[in-house]
Amino acid sequence: MGPMEPIIPGFQIGGYRSFHGEPQLIAPLGRVTVVAGHNNSGKSNVLLAAAKWFKQLSGSRIDPTIDILDEPVMPEGQERRPISLGLALHFLNDSATDSLIESLPKPLQRGTNDVELLKRIADSEALREETVGNDYVWFKWVTNGDGSGFVRDPTQMGGIITGLENQRRLLSSLSSSMFGVASSDQENLARFLDAWQKKAVKVPPVILVPSVRDIVSHGEPHAELKDLDGKGLPQLLQTWQAPSAHRHREDSRRFERINEFVRKVLEEPTAVMTVPWDRGTIHVSIEDRVLPLSHLGKGVSQVVLLAAIATSYDNHLIGIEEPETNLHPVMIKKLVDYLATQTTNQYILTTHSAHLLDNPETSIIRVTYNSTQGTTVQAAPSRKERAAISQHLGYRASDLLQSNAVIWVEGPSDRIYIRHWIRMAAPSLLEGVHYSIMFYGGRLLAHLTGEEWLDMPRANVKDFISMLQINRRMVIVVDSDIKEEGAAINDTKKRIIESFQKNGGVPWVTGGREIENYVPPQVLNRAMKEVHQSTTPAYRGRRFEDSFSTIVYKRNPTLDKVKAPDKVRIAEQAIGGCDEIWDVLDLRERVSDLVRYLCEANDMDIP
Repeated sequence: MGPMEPIIPGFQIGGYRSFHGEPQLIAPLGRVTVVAGHNNSGKSNVLLAAAKWFKQLSGSRIDPTIDILDEPVMPEGQERRPISLGLALHFLNDSATDSLIESLPKPLQRGTNDVELLKRIADSEALREETVGNDYVWFKWVTNGDGSGFVRDPTQMGGIITGLENQRRLLSSLSSSMFGVASSDQENLARFLDAWQKKAVKVPPVILVPSVRDIVSHGEPHAELKDLDGKGLPQLLQTWQAPSAHRHREDSRRFERINEFVRKVLEEPTAVMTVPWDRGTIHVSIEDRVLPLSHLGKGVSQVVLLAAIATSYDNHLIGIEEPETNLHPVMIKKLVDYLATQTTNQYILTTHSAHLLDNPETSIIRVTYNSTQGTTVQAAPSRKERAAISQHLGYRASDLLQSNAVIWVEGPSDRIYIRHWIRMAAPSLLEGVHYSIMFYGGRLLAHLTGEEWLDMPRANVKDFISMLQINRRMVIVVDSDIKEEGAAINDTKKRIIESFQKNGGVPWVTGGREIENYVPPQVLNRAMKEVHQSTTPAYRGRRFEDSFSTIVYKRNPTLDKVKAPDKVRIAEQAIGGCDEIWDVLDLRERVSDLVRYLCEANDMDIP
């Protein structure tokens, strides 16, 4: 069973529960959509709104009645907004105009003014939303003035009518010929939208699976998943295991699909799930061993329950609260793959786990809440946006025993200085725990980038390594290599700086020629003399001076100078016994910025 187009590509909620601010578009919805956010951010309200309104949106009247507990709690001084609803229509092959024409009750002759009128309606900007692209048309409603029912959104309707301009007069005559009645512009337009929606938008039945689930037998002789919390699963599976004659083919296939899934979950090719005669439990046999499903662990029971619920329905919208409960990340991935490829339903999964965010075939939507705006919704199609959700949920690289930030430096001597300055400014920041230092090595900088692969021109992908794939919290320390006042850094360094700034990293270009220019001349000269005793260091501490020029021979090897200074030993000597951050160039400011960034990456207070 291959992938299918989403049944509903998006819907809108406003004026309901935590959605008390601007109406929010829950889009784009894929075959499997993950709604991620903190506790009490409004994730469950997305599912509750779908369950309450979808069935009504497929009928002729929408009931605006809501329970008192469903009424939004408005911030002080704000009036309650009307309830607003919306459904999106996704076109596959047909154009919007063709779809609208095909929905009319009478045939329409092509090439007429009537077709031009319908084209203007179908292409109206008032029906589109840029946030989800031009492949979507939105049908929107709001509660009317007295709260007794819903009407099509007057703002949207007014925008469509305004766009018709001099063709508005055709609307009345076409309504009369198509529907046998003509009245106001708004009512005439509503008839066309009603016919279009009824023909083109297929609203699926909605079921909700709660977050608290368990597999139990409720004693009934027939199959029923009571409240979708697991009650009755043994009875359901038994009807698939031994189906009636008129459902033999269909239910036998369901039973085989669920057994194949169990084999994948357990990684046991011989595993078979069966239900005993008394329907008291579910058995799993592996070779000669038979165990109740509950004995294989809570996670296995949960994933089988969710797969069975999904298998028992066709062409539904199924909302599952916190499917990750008791599940290992690998099981979650297997479950999502099964839902997407082995069932005919569309799914919305609510979660505050990051384990569902890395599947490229899954649509991700982030929900946040504050008392002023209520629940707000943002689609997260890119890796960058999904990474932001992971950080928003509280996940850090250290959760995987990795550091929460990476500082890129050219070589080991840079690491000695950077680590020392961090220790002086914030002793609580530990290398290997709160940050790691990695080397990029001079000329190799030309092959690195701080950009997303998806953001790079295709021709450049093969030429650069994206540092973001190693860690998304990044600092890079780059020697300016400027030799005189007024000179500029080279193009490679400019590119690196721009890519880091674009993606939230911190680029640090040294205020002098190289990192050693941050060391006071008396300290650096003493350190060079300790390491290379035959030399006579005479570094003067000028901003763009070559720090090592006085101890390195260029053309005359007979002088008491060295071919290459030992920068690592010199750095170690320079910081030895030092308990301060030198007041040189912009060093203190840069270290302060660095420490602030590392503390934010680790959710630590800034010292």
